[in-house]
Amino acid sequence: MTRLEKCKLAIKLGFTYNGLNGDVITPTGKVLIKTTKNGYLMLTLRDEKRKSYYLYAHQFAYFVIHNKIVDCIDHIDRNKKNNIGYNL
Repeated sequence: MTRLEKCKLAIKLGFTYNGLNGDVITPTGKVLIKTTKNGYLMLTLRDEKRKSYYLYAHQFAYFVIHNKIVDCIDHIDRNKKNNIGYNL
């Protein structure tokens, strides 16, 4: 599954992005806190066949803000959990 397809699936499943503080909100209304071993926030997505996919929160945030996928996204302040738009 491509990153674009994952971002669209995340939206379909009910994940949202709060542009004021950079939080990704889960479909249950909680702030995303799941991190990878390297410190990035991670969305876990399941399609209708219950197959799991993973998507970095900063990639999802960038897609929601700009409605496009780019190859490389970096955190300006080096804080991997700071997904406010101006920091990506």
